[in-house]
Amino acid sequence: MRILITSVEERRIPSKHIVYRLEIKEGVRGWVAYHRYQDFDSLHRVLSKRFPGVQPPATLPPKHSLFNRSTAGIGSEFIENRRELLEIYLNAILQDASGEWRESEEFSKFLETPRIKHVDILNITSEDWLDELKQIEKGIREARAALAKRDALRQDKQVSAAHRATLEAKNALTPLDTRIVGLEDALKAMGNKRGDQVILSSGELSRRMDMLNRVKDEKSVLTKLCHVSMGSVSEAGTSLLAPPTPTHPKVTPNTPKGSTRVFGNTRALPQETEATAGRNNDELLTFQQQLMQNQDQNLDDFSTILQRQKQLGLTIHQELESQNRLLEELDDQVDRSGSKLKRASKQLKQIN
Repeated sequence: MRILITSVEERRIPSKHIVYRLEIKEGVRGWVAYHRYQDFDSLHRVLSKRFPGVQPPATLPPKHSLFNRSTAGIGSEFIENRRELLEIYLNAILQDASGEWRESEEFSKFLETPRIKHVDILNITSEDWLDELKQIEKGIREARAALAKRDALRQDKQVSAAHRATLEAKNALTPLDTRIVGLEDALKAMGNKRGDQVILSSGELSRRMDMLNRVKDEKSVLTKLCHVSMGSVSEAGTSLLAPPTPTHPKVTPNTPKGSTRVFGNTRALPQETEATAGRNNDELLTFQQQLMQNQDQNLDDFSTILQRQKQLGLTIHQELESQNRLLEELDDQVDRSGSKLKRASKQLKQIN
């Protein structure tokens, strides 16, 4: 996304004020928004309050000059400088590493981002087409994440939260149809000559059409998953996302027919589970790494428990040895006392 503040206009309704013309371009889409300075100031205050622990990406330029408190008019050096600084301010938000201000709903409303934007087919470039495809893939990832969240909430019997997650997925998928059609039309236009120049070769057109078809297939699968009922979510996730069964499965002589083995059985295909349904390769890798980290943590906890049990056993052993020594000493004392009683009895008999 790129933002340019191209001009400044003076308006008199409801009162005399200055507005800035923002030209926003995102991929193959573009639109225009108008804002006065107090809109910038309000945005800065709201986002600073919402993210108190986040450093603002840039400093908002002042409303007045240090030497002139009155509002300068169009064409003045102060207004021109402030236009440039406001443009730097907005692009600093776009380029901020944390992205919290950029991804906020308030910033999207400030830019007046339309849900569905027109694709300029005649002026589209190759880079713009790829940027638009990335935005569509981003929407698909958001929908997939929302559906995975929905399945987890259903497992916890949180029906209302699961319903909201389904709505999030549908909202992410709804605008994609129009955007995909726009890319298809743009791809056809890019295959034609513009003057004496062809934008894309036939091979590149074929490659991009394959990319677009893959995106359409993923979108179709996720749309079906949005309408899956709670009772059949597991079966639907498996049938829609599991790899297709090959028509000629590989048979190895080392594996007996009808074997139920998994390890070493090349004919045993992995099955989708509720935890893996709806995830792409990167998400599956992250999920697997998280499982391994959890297993390592469980092993560490188990090792700590075993160490405590070992220490407790050693302590009990030492206590038992101490008790045995006390018993032996008591036995010796009883023997000595018995001997003394015998001598005393003999002495009494002699006296009598």
